[in-house]
Amino acid sequence: MKISKLKEYIVRRYFSEVARRTSLLFIGPPGIGKSVAVYEGAEQIAKRLNKKFLPLRLRWKGGKFVMDADGEKDVMEILNNPTEYFILVDIRLSTVAPEDLIGIPRTHEFVSFYEPLAWAALLSTTSGIAFFDEFTQINRPDVESASYPLILDKLAGFVEFNKEVMVMAAGNAPEHSSIANMPSTPCLSRFKVIQISEPSPDDWMTWMNSKHGDEWDKRTYAFLKRFEDEGYLIKVPKTRETLEPYPVPRTWEWLARELKEGFDSDDDIDGLVGYEVGARFRAFLKVDVDMDQLMREPETFLGLNLDAKYMISVMLGSWITQHVQKPERAYGLIDAMSRDSKEYLVLTCMCMTRNKLVLFLKELFTYRPTYKDVLSEIALSIKDAIAA
Repeated sequence: MKISKLKEYIVRRYFSEVARRTSLLFIGPPGIGKSVAVYEGAEQIAKRLNKKFLPLRLRWKGGKFVMDADGEKDVMEILNNPTEYFILVDIRLSTVAPEDLIGIPRTHEFVSFYEPLAWAALLSTTSGIAFFDEFTQINRPDVESASYPLILDKLAGFVEFNKEVMVMAAGNAPEHSSIANMPSTPCLSRFKVIQISEPSPDDWMTWMNSKHGDEWDKRTYAFLKRFEDEGYLIKVPKTRETLEPYPVPRTWEWLARELKEGFDSDDDIDGLVGYEVGARFRAFLKVDVDMDQLMREPETFLGLNLDAKYMISVMLGSWITQHVQKPERAYGLIDAMSRDSKEYLVLTCMCMTRNKLVLFLKELFTYRPTYKDVLSEIALSIKDAIAA
């Protein structure tokens, strides 16, 4: 399954009483957005249920436990008004002990029991999602054993989850993580296992536009697209221990955002994607682009090297975003790019946010209707833009 489809899949399963009973395990490369998809899915579910969405962030303040999300909510207030809330519990299994899952052993009047933790108590009364991350990085058999009733029976110790709680987990396959451990067969049999494929640079760019709009440096997309065959979007080291950073979609997101803020030194770049990939990326950034000259002399584009053509395609998207009401100056360059390869114009359009792209395509198709054929895939997905 593509990571871009995961959020919709989670939402659809939640609203099926049959499907909601089955726990899900998402297996895929690190840093591709599995946890983000769970968070966004939970947020969308809460919205559809007309409930207040609360990701679990407990802290002690003023003599009571509060949840810090869109203000401070007293835990007891939530427990006393459970129908108003949708809770997302996110537990990293690589950092917990069995008692963090089943509760603390207590004795009262010669009877022993597990005293439930706050997260379990909340999920026993509210609707929500119990998400257990880093599932394949459990290195304690007792923690894995403690997870069995959570997965199959929706039980944390003696606390039963609300029937409107869905359980899911995420982890990495051994080929993507040197510290990944294979779950035992009894554990795995309690899940529906969903394999999450690596995203493409286009998938990553679409997600970046949806999340950050134009507040990121889109030269990162030009680089990832230019060297797509090199697989620079994800390069996980084969060694178990290393001090060398490595690129995954998450670190490219951080880098693109920081570049927009001017953090573009060698250390800033290499500190997120590593020296080898960082050196290639830094060399790519040195491509000199003079958009004004290219618009005056658009035929110059045809004589440039491949790196420059990719860089210009993305930079043109940024220029059009700023001049979307009057994009006529770019038409000559667009014509030259299209004569070379339609891929460059597609690249220009792909890096634009949806609302700006709709406005631009209306103008472009008026200028030259034949571009509807060149951009058929993009145009068909934005029906408003191709209205006659």
